[in-house]
Amino acid sequence: MTAVKIELQQVLINLITNAIPAIAEAACDERTITLATDQLDTKRISVTVRDTGPGITDQAKDKLFAPFFTTKSAGMGMAISICPSRLEARGGKLDGGNHPDGGAMFEVHLLITPEVEHA
Repeated sequence: MTAVKIELQQVLINLITNAIPAIAEAACDERTITLATDQLDTKRISVTVRDTGPGITDQAKDKLFAPFFTTKSAGMGMAISICPSRLEARGGKLDGGNHPDGGAMFEVHLLITPEVEHA
């Protein structure tokens, strides 16, 4: 159970850590990172991380989860690339893209298991 919590924490920390420099680049007055949770059905939940940054470019969309791909000058391209495999090992998945109102949005889907229910 502890491994599941730690892996989910690492995924969320990676997503939030990537959102911070994105909102710093935002050409707007409101720089926000929003986390939201939702129960999709009786077997799945989602956690969404959304920022008000410039969003994901068309060139970056195809490489979003590729190892060593980064849009940051000082980035290594490893944080986001490890997230999908950590979730998939637990029956989950990670989707990333742009929010219709602007900024990037990543959605974590997780299966509800006894470990998650009592975490």
